[in-house]
Amino acid sequence: MGVRVDARTRYQKYAEIDAQTGRPRGFATPTGKIELYATRFANAGYAPLPVDQEPEERLHGPPAGDEEYPLVLTFARLVQFRDGQDRNIPRLRRQAPEPLLEIHPSTASALGIDNGEGVRVETAAGSVRLKARFSPWLHPRVVATQYGWWQACQELGAPAYDPLGPDGANANLLISNDVVDPISGSVPHRSQRCRVAKVELATGSAT
Repeated sequence: MGVRVDARTRYQKYAEIDAQTGRPRGFATPTGKIELYATRFANAGYAPLPVDQEPEERLHGPPAGDEEYPLVLTFARLVQFRDGQDRNIPRLRRQAPEPLLEIHPSTASALGIDNGEGVRVETAAGSVRLKARFSPWLHPRVVATQYGWWQACQELGAPAYDPLGPDGANANLLISNDVVDPISGSVPHRSQRCRVAKVELATGSAT
């Protein structure tokens, strides 16, 4: 049912008059303005504007395009679920029944993979087993998967997936914690070098 809160929606809060200064309140930044140049970043010694950089993870292994890990793996969230929850709800699980790896058809063809076949995705950190789905709008060097797969849905007989083993579908196993962004504290979910190979589909467990 959710939680109801008695809150009043306020618009253009930046234009409200500050009782102490008698002037518009502005935005919650050091300058009181919308900042494209992040002054807090600059004061802390970080780049105040966006900088195009090679993914940090590439500093700890072979360069991008290396034959061992020739593809770039990115991650997405399924809109049917709340992150890693709700896969046990039948009406949601029917819409997204299993973990997938989106892959460009030409990339899959070069690897001998047909649409709907099982694949193993492997990075330097670990591996998982997924089902291939062709996505022609992806760049041929990019593959994509979704995180949060572990729950079963007993009403549909849909399986659970081992969250800690290579025959599961836990995308966290593909990401090392060795490289962390100094500002956000996030690990690189958008730039993992990987390789993909055809395998038997994972069956999981219905428990």
